[in-house]
Amino acid sequence: MAIRQEDFKKLIAYSSVANGGYILIGLAMGDALSVGGALMHILAHAFASAAAFLAAAAVVHRTGTTKMSELGGLIHRMPLTYLVYLIAIISMAGIPPMAGFISKWMMFQSMINNGMIFTAAAAFFGSIGSFLYVFRPLSAVFLGQLSTKHENVKEAPVLMMIPMMLLSLITLFFGVVPNIALGVINRVQTSLGLPGLALEGTKIMGSNGVLDPTLITIIFGVGFVVALILFILHPKSRKVGLMDTYTASEFIWTPELLHYAHDFYAPFERLYNKAPRTESFYRIIERKIEELGRLAGHAFFSYKPGTVVFWIAMVTVSLLWGGALWS
Repeated sequence: MAIRQEDFKKLIAYSSVANGGYILIGLAMGDALSVGGALMHILAHAFASAAAFLAAAAVVHRTGTTKMSELGGLIHRMPLTYLVYLIAIISMAGIPPMAGFISKWMMFQSMINNGMIFTAAAAFFGSIGSFLYVFRPLSAVFLGQLSTKHENVKEAPVLMMIPMMLLSLITLFFGVVPNIALGVINRVQTSLGLPGLALEGTKIMGSNGVLDPTLITIIFGVGFVVALILFILHPKSRKVGLMDTYTASEFIWTPELLHYAHDFYAPFERLYNKAPRTESFYRIIERKIEELGRLAGHAFFSYKPGTVVFWIAMVTVSLLWGGALWS
């Protein structure tokens, strides 16, 4: 359902559903490592999800739309917003050196230690799926072709960028030095009667191995520097005009046709197109909740004098009846 979404913000909302599942798994296992991982994941996802939504808000603020088919190429106009969203989805997918990697590693360690191989495999597949759908906005909104409607788009205002950058830095910080947060989580766990986490300096001691986030960050940093040096030394690609190309010996005359956000995962979607759908079930629930909301609004938020008098009378009778029972 997440992969099929065309709305940027609605797609990101599904990440909270997926990551809520990880948190429930961690809490349900009930051991020190899993509960610590679940609590860490609440923190990691809160920062990453907030950053992703703020990046979406910045895009909406500058372009006026959340439809991915109407966007594209915004990395050229909003590079910092792109960076914020990139860091957020790396954490959501559980890739180092972000905070989401730490919490997922702890929960996977606990699953394997408890012999929950099927659950671990399902969670791992879910993690891959999570990255697939959060990658779609990155590609469809920020990469690819810049729409002619957004040639004059600028980076988000400074007051919008400050919280976005802070959230990104915090996500990276807790991915490099997680034991600061885990120390607080440790005190929470011990106050609940659970065994404490095994922390040693910058290391996290798992049941099947030891995680050193600082060492992992150094290795990633060295790899990034090597890649940057290779990029600088090698020849660059030559920029050509958008219309200076052709397909099957035919020139492209309408630039909008080059955008690939629509049906981004069409080959993957074909695998389950005939599978039973749950959208109609959720739409029924949505309609019923809306009806209930309208009923509650009519009952409690009416300006009609009769409704107000009715509820005053009901509250008065309840208070008198309650007083009579207690006496």
